[in-house]
Amino acid sequence: MHERTPERDKNIERALRLVAGLSESDYPIAANSGRPKWTIELNKAVNLVWVYAHGVSVFYSNSQKVESGLEALWEELESIRQRIRALPSEVGSAINRAADLNQAKYDEAVETGDIDAFMDAARAIQNTPREQWARPALLASVERFQEAVTHVIDKSNDAGETVQSTGRRPNWAARNIAFTVASFANSVTGEIPAHRGPYGTTPLERSVASVLREVGIKSDARRPTEWALSKLQENS
Repeated sequence: MHERTPERDKNIERALRLVAGLSESDYPIAANSGRPKWTIELNKAVNLVWVYAHGVSVFYSNSQKVESGLEALWEELESIRQRIRALPSEVGSAINRAADLNQAKYDEAVETGDIDAFMDAARAIQNTPREQWARPALLASVERFQEAVTHVIDKSNDAGETVQSTGRRPNWAARNIAFTVASFANSVTGEIPAHRGPYGTTPLERSVASVLREVGIKSDARRPTEWALSKLQENS
């Protein structure tokens, strides 16, 4: 596996631009102000490529154990979420207040008689968005975590099915990188990239091959690209 360098980042960015049809001069990744929309997306895609490149693929070596453990975790989280939701409204409100730093300032101002601090804290409490209150924020975080756990379970299940049906363990780093490249092109163009003809004849496959070389993953680009496109089509 190659180490990340600025030069490799530029080469990965160039491959992403190619598949998305973006001009290299129009969207400088190093721009610090007034950045075009796709500059931010490019940064995210380049970072994701390196995350997947250095990810631990052996995580999926025992997919059944992974699934059962994560499913049990999901159920525990669901139990906690339901218990939080079932709290009486007055208890939930008390928890929200206890976790609010502005409430502490409000209480202190009441004790000290500081009118200005009292008014400032009261306005801050009134203007705090509901999603930032302790109870709703925790529920939202647990739900997002459950969604992430479900995503990993699905991916682990895919790995198990592939091993059972083909006897081969898929190269998940290559697959996820191919999906990152294809997803970036899809987000820019609004279309699923083409994948027709022999190996290396489409911009997508050439871009995936270039990115895999840059990060040091030894894999052909065809199979990961086909998998990435099938996932994009499923999600569209």
